[in-house]
Amino acid sequence: MKNNFAILFIFSFFCLTAQHKQFERVHEVGFGLGVLNYTGDLSEYIKLKNTNPQINFFYRHNSRNEVSVFRTNFRLGKLGVDERKSNEPLRNARGLNFSGSLIELAQLYEYDFFDFRDINNRYYMSPYLFGGLSLNTFISDNTITFAGIPFGAGIKFRLHTGWNIGAELGASKNFTDLIDGQENEALLGAGILTDWHYQLGVNLSYTFYNLVCAKDVSKNIKQK
Repeated sequence: MKNNFAILFIFSFFCLTAQHKQFERVHEVGFGLGVLNYTGDLSEYIKLKNTNPQINFFYRHNSRNEVSVFRTNFRLGKLGVDERKSNEPLRNARGLNFSGSLIELAQLYEYDFFDFRDINNRYYMSPYLFGGLSLNTFISDNTITFAGIPFGAGIKFRLHTGWNIGAELGASKNFTDLIDGQENEALLGAGILTDWHYQLGVNLSYTFYNLVCAKDVSKNIKQK
């Protein structure tokens, strides 16, 4: 009898602790690796030669309505362009360039099309859309801070209980024209009013699942 009550106490303690912290598929942490690119006064469209590495860390709060997700994302990466390496004669002759580190802190809303985290659900993956606001700092010869509107789409896969892997493509409309150090620079016949950056990456995350409550166990023990 004493052993039964000891088991009940242990299960109840962990159950109540998990409920108090709301660890029922709610909290998720992860990181990702990928690349950044840029468009602006020195590049009117995305070019592979302007691709640079990035890393991000994130926390997701998965709401109990199963498809709404609030995500806090921290990104660190590099942006840069060097016209001196361009194959276009006019750009090569102009020779403008910039390079620096981007720090981005974003608050995002994600919409999952399926509740793929439920291990009893037949879906093991879900495409999703995201959007939000960001605060950015670009560190170069002239460090600047600016706001942005990041948005994009991705896909998530449930690997095992708690573990997820995903891929994401996004863009950020930035409220500055000074990332490249040029403001309203004539772009060989084309003009871009603000600078944008783009990201492509893969990520790995872990979702904290709640422990099974001992309600049924307690009923069985009381019956004994």
